[in-house]
Amino acid sequence: ILNYNNLRGLPESIGDLTSLQKLDLEVNELISLPVEICNLPDECYIDVGWNDLCEEYHFDCIDDWGGQSPLTCP
Repeated sequence: ILNYNNLRGLPESIGDLTSLQKLDLEVNELISLPVEICNLPDECYIDVGWNDLCEEYHFDCIDDWGGQSPLTCP
């Protein structure tokens, strides 16, 4: 659980966490996500609610988008 950590990005290596069961990134400052996040196990629950993500980062592997407040989108 990495809520309220002011995270602005994730490393591409996030997809290497093959045993991860849950990734909770709510209420941060994420403006992008690496596509490698979809390499996490299918049973891994991914929550990125309440960040600043534009539509281009709404990958199908994400389970919960919550509300987003994109500051700058193309």
